[in-house]
This record gives sequence, C-alpha cells and structure tokens, in this order.
Amino acid sequence: MNCTCGAPVVLYWVRDDVWQPAAPAATAVGGHLCLNCAANAIGRPLTLHDLEIANYLRTARNMGGVPDFMQQYARATVIGAYNASGTAIPTGWSQPTTRPHTDALGIGEQLAQQTTNPGAVLSALVAEVNRCFP
Repeated sequence: MNCTCGAPVVLYWVRDDVWQPAAPAATAVGGHLCLNCAANAIGRPLTLHDLEIANYLRTARNMGGVPDFMQQYARATVIGAYNASGTAIPTGWSQPTTRPHTDALGIGEQLAQQTTNPGAVLSALVAEVNRCFP
C-alpha cells in the first residue's frame, strides 16, 4: 500500500495523539500516510517514540487483517530500526526478504534515524510486538 505521494505507508500504528492531527491529510485509499507526509501534517518528523504497536493490532482486528502478516510487518519495522542503530536483531527474528515487509525495513530505518538514542526504545518495541502478536 502506498501514500498518495507513492511512498510506502505507516499503517495506523502511531499513537492516537500523533495520528489525530495527521488524519485529515490521509487521503490515500484506506486513509494511510507515509512518514514524510505524516511529518508534514504534524509539523515534525516521526520517531520510534510515536509508534504504538497495540494500535496496529486494533486496526488489524477492525480490518479483518491476517495476524501473521501483520506480526511480520511490525517486526520488519522494528528490525529496520535495529539495522539503523547497528544493533543485532532479537533472537528468533529474521530479516525480511519480500515486499511489503522490506518496505517496512526502510520505515524502521528512517524512524530510527529520526530518533535520539534509538537503542533506548528498541527493547520496549520488541516487547510490545511480542505482547500484541504472541
């Protein structure tokens, strides 16, 4: 899925307080935005602190999503953040090799690059992914 600008989207898993000001700009099919369009809408870059995996799970349930696919997409985003921070990915997780999960790697990398001290956030994101998608 792509934003109206053509870039891969962040699927409804930023915190609600971050999404609310960005939502009016989400004119793509399904109401999605990419990182840059979301940043333009809220007036600042998104960071790893803006993610809330539980929101992704909520959206997945509301849209009748496939839990395994969504777990892998969430993991791929977090793996991208690990890659950008130069940290080994969690045990039992693997680098994705197919789209759209490889798109999620890029999203995670960009979020990590826009986050001060991304390493401090990564373990909490892993715990949240594992809690939401057991």
